[in-house]
Amino acid sequence: MKSSLSIKGIDQLVKHLDKAASLKDVQQVVKSNTSNMTANMQKLVPVDTGYMKRSIKMELTEGG
Repeated sequence: MKSSLSIKGIDQLVKHLDKAASLKDVQQVVKSNTSNMTANMQKLVPVDTGYMKRSIKMELTEGG
């Protein structure tokens, strides 16, 4: 039983993978956007005693 396998375009695939964003890049974008969103939420929340405003916090978990 003879079989063969041919893969075409592997060089292109490697180039695209090299250009793809790394996990660290994605984590940085998520951190930045989450920080901005937290700040905006704190600005927009109604303030009576300030408890709700202070309770809005950013928390990033390991691995995103």
